[in-house]
Amino acid sequence: MGYRAAISLGVFQGPEDRHISHRALHHLLDALTRIDMDYLEMYPQTPDLYNSGVRYHQLVMPNGDDDDWQDIPTIRRFGYGDCEDLACWRVAELIVKYGIKAEPLVVWKEGADGSELYHILVGRPDGIVEDPSKQLGM
Repeated sequence: MGYRAAISLGVFQGPEDRHISHRALHHLLDALTRIDMDYLEMYPQTPDLYNSGVRYHQLVMPNGDDDDWQDIPTIRRFGYGDCEDLACWRVAELIVKYGIKAEPLVVWKEGADGSELYHILVGRPDGIVEDPSKQLGM
């Protein structure tokens, strides 16, 4: 089954901590991308994301507070991932397999209740922005 690690953060509480929340999100995305890069370096025969057969599926717990982040082998085992999972896989493969210095991009909007809704995309140095979630069924 693998190892499950939970990280509990006291940020993402509202507009007053938006700056630190966004920095925390970028740190987490960088960590997942690096984990995926290590995996691809160890297992170069791993299919590219868009040829892997995985699909987009939102992984938010029923209470809305938790969000499972999955690395490449976990996504492949379950057959699906959500936006940060898929975007980090794609960024890692662009870097490791194709030498393209891509990065995860965070877009967000404020909900009617003041909450923040995040979506993770892939940014490439040539200005192309990919949305793996949309390409895989969102």
